[in-house]
Amino acid sequence: MKAGVISLVALVIFFGRSAFADELVAFASPNGTKLQVNSQKLVQDAPHIYPGVLDTPNAELRMIVSIGTQRIYLINGNQVAFDTPISSAVVGFRTPRGAFAIKDKVRTGKISNIYKCPMPFWMRMGQTEFGMHEGLLPGYPASHGCIRMPRESAQFIFDHVNVGTTVEVVNSWSPKRILVPQQ
Repeated sequence: MKAGVISLVALVIFFGRSAFADELVAFASPNGTKLQVNSQKLVQDAPHIYPGVLDTPNAELRMIVSIGTQRIYLINGNQVAFDTPISSAVVGFRTPRGAFAIKDKVRTGKISNIYKCPMPFWMRMGQTEFGMHEGLLPGYPASHGCIRMPRESAQFIFDHVNVGTTVEVVNSWSPKRILVPQQ
């Protein structure tokens, strides 16, 4: 390991920052391909698929949820494979921060204890009562703590991740656009 990497790791450990969320992440394409959302009218920027990134061999999928930007980023290796708008907890409630593993996945049949409505494409975050699922996105935080996504995004993520996939929820994160050398 090079000295610069060791120093960075030491700083991360010392300051308690997450190396996972702060790493440089490359976009395969600066714009990606928009995922068509027909289930609701979006106020936020549409979801994007970055072609070819999901097919990267031997890479590990993980997610970063940025509460500040109200987006989820699905990362494959060191590249953004997919990003989508979300709606997290409204003022007075809290979406938990930290690193979680997807504990359960329920495609259909999960019902909200609070709203008594269906929550398709439910993905539980660790041992918490919170998860990621289809839900209304009014353009601002509006849930009681779960992470809502448009139906198309929830299904896309549900179909691409497994139980055990890491989800890191942070206050603020944005992928850095770096040049990826051509092979």
